Amino acid sequence: MYNAKGNALFLILIAVALFAALSYALTQSSRGGSSADKEIRAISASTFMQYIAMIEQTITRNNVLGSYD
Repeated sequence: MYNAKGNALFLILIAVALFAALSYALTQSSRGGSSADKEIRAISASTFMQYIAMIEQTITRNNVLGSYD
């Protein structure tokens, strides 16, 4: 019975440590305001590249199938 009490205390301490690490990570990620602009530019660039790839795929498909709509 004594070991069970120690095990519960150990689990509680681990839970508190994990919660502290999570809160620290969240507060550190919310501090960087300039990184959001960088991420928005990266998303915009990847969206543009995806659009270009879609156009190239459509042209290739029309050339292979011989159907132009």
